[in-house]
Amino acid sequence: MELNYNSILEYQQNRSPYLMIDHATEVNPGVSSKGYKLLNEHEWFFKVHWPGDANMPGMLQVEAMVQMASLSILTLPKNKGKIMYLTSADKIKLIKKVIIGDKFE
Repeated sequence: MELNYNSILEYQQNRSPYLMIDHATEVNPGVSSKGYKLLNEHEWFFKVHWPGDANMPGMLQVEAMVQMASLSILTLPKNKGKIMYLTSADKIKLIKKVIIGDKFE
């Protein structure tokens, strides 16, 4: 299954400016999901996160990954539109700065 921005809004509750994904290229309900966010100069966090060296904060990167992963659960029958929470995360390692113009996958 593939979901565009408007389809993503049908399945999960986050809304702009906190929706951290633009397109789900591959969703396998109950298994996995893949997709991306195209980052442009108008993203709200670039204005406040290290002026002069704008980058996507690590916790927003984690949030984007959680939002994408949640689609694999929210696309299961009877889960559409439910609210999900991240309750723990271990051994996260961010290895690259995410900047204006990147396609965050």
